Amino acid sequence: MANDFDQIKTKAFEVFHEPILKGTIGWEQFLDIKGQNTKHLQLGSVLSGGIYAAAGTGDLAADDVDTVNTTIVSTSFEKKERVRWQDLDDNPELVTEIAMGMGGAGLSSLLKLVTDGVAGLFTLAHPNTGLVGAGKKFIDVDLRIGNDAGNLQSNEVNLALSEDAFHAAMTIGAQYKNHKDLVLNLFANGVALIVGPQNRKLAFELLKSALSGADNQANLIQTMGVIGVVLPELDEDWFLVDTTVKPLVLHLRRLPEIEVSRTTDGTWIEIVGRFTATFGVKPTEAGIVGSDAP
Repeated sequence: MANDFDQIKTKAFEVFHEPILKGTIGWEQFLDIKGQNTKHLQLGSVLSGGIYAAAGTGDLAADDVDTVNTTIVSTSFEKKERVRWQDLDDNPELVTEIAMGMGGAGLSSLLKLVTDGVAGLFTLAHPNTGLVGAGKKFIDVDLRIGNDAGNLQSNEVNLALSEDAFHAAMTIGAQYKNHKDLVLNLFANGVALIVGPQNRKLAFELLKSALSGADNQANLIQTMGVIGVVLPELDEDWFLVDTTVKPLVLHLRRLPEIEVSRTTDGTWIEIVGRFTATFGVKPTEAGIVGSDAP
């Protein structure tokens, strides 16, 4: 019987992880995935100085390098189910079916965590309002550059997804500045387009069609190598994320895992799935442009 139970546990482990592994393929393209085993994860960004100046004859002056930090806190998620040993004895596939279902539930939980996090960026308080202005959100309009009230920029476009809207967002990224007033030329080395199911077809056409829909000319977007990401519970909102900068963070403190055990009286087989994670953002918003689509 011990060998049978060991086989049950091995099979449960395999089928539990399958939907999670398949369902999260490509997430590293738009999320900075952290695996540190700490409840409070501190994230820091360097505010680099300005552009190079022409070399002079005197000593080279040094610019001060500023840093900003933020902390995100991980949360544990778990689910427990059980089945009678007698029922398992009659149907050995029960634990496998339960484990596969729990793997699917684990994937759904991770998807909800990420989707809710992305959708909430328009209402998420910016982690460094001292730089961008009081009351500002992570995706917002009129964000201060270096806490200069007369120097503003926006990473929100408020346009329904279209070819023109896509290019407008790309232009914002190209011209976006850091808090030393230095142009960052975002999206030049890789960009991900995040949409919900309603925009899946349109996004595919934008990214894959040979011809532009607007003027029937060559589709420039197709040549950019844009990565398409569909988050199932996202609505009409859409986002461009720099795949190098990646201002969005998924802290997976504990990877999804499954535990299969017998109760002390041998009557029940208990299956527990768990993971510890949180969605967060880096200290600065550079690297993402979003549309809270009308």
